[in-house]
Amino acid sequence: MRPPFPTLRGWIALCAIAAAALSLPKVWTSGVVTERRAALHLKRARAALAANEFHQARAQLRAALRLRPDDREARQDLAAMELGVGNWELALLEFESMTESHPEDPDGWIGLAGIMAKRGWLEAPEAALDKAIEAAPQRADAHALRGDIRFRLGRYHGALMDAQAALAAAPKDARSRSLLVRSEARVHGVAAAISSAPPRQLRADGQVDPGNLASWTREQWPGRLAETRQALEVQLRQQNWAEAQRIVDSAGAAYPDTAFAPYLAGIFELARGNADEAERHLTEALSIAPRLPAILAALARTWSRKKSVTFAAEQLMRLAERDGSFAFARYLAARAYVEARDPIQAEAALRRGLELQPDSPVPFQHLADYYSGLDRMPEALGICQQGLDRFPRELALKMMLAQIAATLGKTKDALRIYDEVLSSRPDLDIVQYRFAMLLASQNKDPVSWKRSTQILRLLQSDLPSDPLLLDVLGWLHYRAHETRRARELLQAAVKSAPEEPALHFHLAAAYLQEEQADLAREELKLALDSHRPFAERLEALRLLRESAPARPQRAMRASLPRSADR
Repeated sequence: MRPPFPTLRGWIALCAIAAAALSLPKVWTSGVVTERRAALHLKRARAALAANEFHQARAQLRAALRLRPDDREARQDLAAMELGVGNWELALLEFESMTESHPEDPDGWIGLAGIMAKRGWLEAPEAALDKAIEAAPQRADAHALRGDIRFRLGRYHGALMDAQAALAAAPKDARSRSLLVRSEARVHGVAAAISSAPPRQLRADGQVDPGNLASWTREQWPGRLAETRQALEVQLRQQNWAEAQRIVDSAGAAYPDTAFAPYLAGIFELARGNADEAERHLTEALSIAPRLPAILAALARTWSRKKSVTFAAEQLMRLAERDGSFAFARYLAARAYVEARDPIQAEAALRRGLELQPDSPVPFQHLADYYSGLDRMPEALGICQQGLDRFPRELALKMMLAQIAATLGKTKDALRIYDEVLSSRPDLDIVQYRFAMLLASQNKDPVSWKRSTQILRLLQSDLPSDPLLLDVLGWLHYRAHETRRARELLQAAVKSAPEEPALHFHLAAAYLQEEQADLAREELKLALDSHRPFAERLEALRLLRESAPARPQRAMRASLPRSADR
């Protein structure tokens, strides 16, 4: 017997069920549902954390971040958990991802800086803390940590200002009180001996040359991750594929559900020439850490290897279009277009940021940097000014504008900008150094000279580990005719950075002030022998000529070319 044929009502019910089934995936992945699912994972993760079930907490937090990669709370909880269980490398990556997605949140910058500082890095965490303090000027923990870093870098006046700011926000903080005592002893005591200058400690991966696409593939993996990456690189260069595969598999087991594991797999496949597989793994890594520069750079290199640099630039711009706040994708696309010898598209990529990120000063910074790199200084100056018209308080744009103005010889404009910055942010001691150096260059302006001596009084007890700052301080002492201190500081600067011709010139001037002409000539020759440009080259030639020892007239005639002798 046949089953009864569905009635009209039955057909309607079946159609409704079918429509619901078809729409379920869309509903399941809709924004509202995704947000609720992520919130549920976060709630479960926090319950697991409360029970010290870290493996379960990690899985739930990762699930939340897969649904919402920009979830600040889940990212911060994951970073704190990894740090608590001793995985500082993973914690650093999470804080770094947090700063990329939420640069306005001081917690990400402070967490990142804290890990770096504990590992002995100094200058990179200070830059992170500058961002944190710009976002939250009253954060006592940020001031205390930055003050400690400044003290270790030999910038005692800056450390004192941070200690005072930290205590103003948290008067009972013992760490800030200790920093205050130590900083006051340096600033108001006897100047430190040059030999006690702390060694300059740079984060090895902190410097990136943006000249071409390949340079952006320099990686920033910390600690054990860096060791694993280096071990893989050794095997890849030897084309020992079996051992390389073992390292990749081991990393996948040691760091599951992290961006590092698929990243390493992508690098392995790229080395073997499997660009499609490399793209698949690196895309997975980018989905886990959506704005981590090292991953995007490797993906760009894969696209370039797969087709061309232009193709890589186009793919990068597609990412930038999908995520309007992904400024680094646009910047990297512009660099790829430059490498492809297409400056028109490079500029267009950066200008697109003005439309995609209208509420951010970053596109203006990128354009100014681009124009400066092409030596189009008037345009760089103009775009900086446009940015400041829209974002009048943006510190990075003000600093760029001052540097460009100084390069163009608009010294008064640069001095005015530095003065404005310091009036609102007196805690920025690096700006004081730049301001003072520019003031000291104004030989015929008594007002500028008086101001530079006032700054010297503030900084005179400093002993910065940065040789360029040592040079500034030494030059200020030289201009104040404090010759012995000037010579000691300039000698230390030259010892730390012998490749910088301007430092040799300044030391030569100090030697001449002490009437040590032979030593001065040696330094002038070293400066002039350098292939690096420096503003005082003509002055160095003049001083070398004028400091030459007098010779008898006969000997001088004998040394002249024959045509001149005739």
